[in-house]
Amino acid sequence: MPGIKQKTCDITTPRKVLVPYIAEEAITATEAQALLRRCRRSLDYYIKDHGIGRRIHGRVAVSRVAVQMLLEDDREALALYVSGDRSSDQVAAYYHRLSIPLPAIASTAG
Repeated sequence: MPGIKQKTCDITTPRKVLVPYIAEEAITATEAQALLRRCRRSLDYYIKDHGIGRRIHGRVAVSRVAVQMLLEDDREALALYVSGDRSSDQVAAYYHRLSIPLPAIASTAG
């Protein structure tokens, strides 16, 4: 994972990780650790500094999509994902490749 030490997102900006929540996208901390081949402490760092997961009902849930972006060092796609983008080709391609259904996008027209 080249370049992984550089933060992907600004911690002051609200993150939209697993929003909306899709069960097929969420993986456990243990599963994320195995995919990343990292210890729990490193995973906590990735969650904090790269925005790949969040607490849901007291448990850590990690985005499988975000983990794949991190593994491929695709910082641009990860930044789009963390900001809430689920419709751009760059982000949607990860959902498709991982066979995870794209979340329904709420209409912002008004």
